[in-house]
Amino acid sequence: MPMYWGGTNSTVVHKMNIKENNLKYQDSTLLPGRPLTQYSMDEKDDNFRIITSTNNWGRNREQHTDLFILDKNLKLLSNLSNLWENENFKSSRFIWDKLFLVTFKQVDPLYAIDLSDAKNPKILGELKIPGYSEYLHPYDSNHLIWLWRDTFDLNGRTRNGGLKLDLYEINYDKKCGDSDLSDDEKKKCNSWDYKGIIVKQKFTKNFWDQGSRSEATHNPRMFMWNADKKLLLLPATLYTKFNKTDYRNKDFFQGLLAINIDKNSWITQKYRITHLDKQKAEEERIKECSKYSWKTNSEPECHKLIGWGEVCDVPDSRRYVPQYCYSDSTVWEYLASKSWNYRGDIIKRGLWIGNNVYSVSDNEVGKIDLDTGVVKGSVEMK
Repeated sequence: MPMYWGGTNSTVVHKMNIKENNLKYQDSTLLPGRPLTQYSMDEKDDNFRIITSTNNWGRNREQHTDLFILDKNLKLLSNLSNLWENENFKSSRFIWDKLFLVTFKQVDPLYAIDLSDAKNPKILGELKIPGYSEYLHPYDSNHLIWLWRDTFDLNGRTRNGGLKLDLYEINYDKKCGDSDLSDDEKKKCNSWDYKGIIVKQKFTKNFWDQGSRSEATHNPRMFMWNADKKLLLLPATLYTKFNKTDYRNKDFFQGLLAINIDKNSWITQKYRITHLDKQKAEEERIKECSKYSWKTNSEPECHKLIGWGEVCDVPDSRRYVPQYCYSDSTVWEYLASKSWNYRGDIIKRGLWIGNNVYSVSDNEVGKIDLDTGVVKGSVEMK
């Protein structure tokens, strides 16, 4: 039971014994740093495993990630300390006797760590790639699903791009230096993109541009993975920009994405579900934008200037007109700018029961066929 220790950058771990209806306090220990999420800790073979991150922002800035393995009495068995200095701890996942850990500065290292010997954890391999992961999910014993953010450089600063979904393959039987590596694997080993065992990005799919987000990055319950059907249901808010550095949105989507992830083929979007009423929004857009219009043949208003000449202007031509009122805009740009007004239609939850998907917003619960995405019906919430 980890708890923050006062206002310090430390974590205290308590152990309680529970037998039938009796609760007994056993022991506690203090560890440096703080865990990131519930996936920063795990228990296996009576050993407690925890990852913490230390961030001291004083004069001598200290930033690193640490792994601690404690026995059943909370005594330290082993640790990997002061790892990945000056990088942010972004995500982690314990999977049986392996740990997968992501840190980030400008590129995103994914580390594979062997925990089979609790007294001697070892870093098996490392993969470097731009961007950073915010959630890791097991696909099988040799593959990881990785939900992350793309990044790009703008004037020397790293900026977040859109959402990305990757499938990673971990080959425990192949490592840099082996004679049977492919030319691409040799090249990446030589450039240190691969270190140790071969951990490679097998498939990747981008989901739109800057500002795109999913609640699943900080709420794992929203990462709804159906392993039997190889189908992921992911709530998402997506934006497409006219260009990467522009704040103007070209396209917009909010709802559930149904994504097929097959380790033998590709990552594909199967269908998507939204509760936003496009027709109603278009009617409201036309109504709002009509107040900005004026006759193009209006007579200009002219005023003589002091001294010499005159200035002429069409009435109201200097009023601000939202860009979603332009003829080259779409209703989705309007929805992107007005999304707060449609917050009741924002899909907040999704689940499947049998062969049906249920999409839940404040205003509606929808029922959709899990395999096809065909809408079967909906219930209005009042």
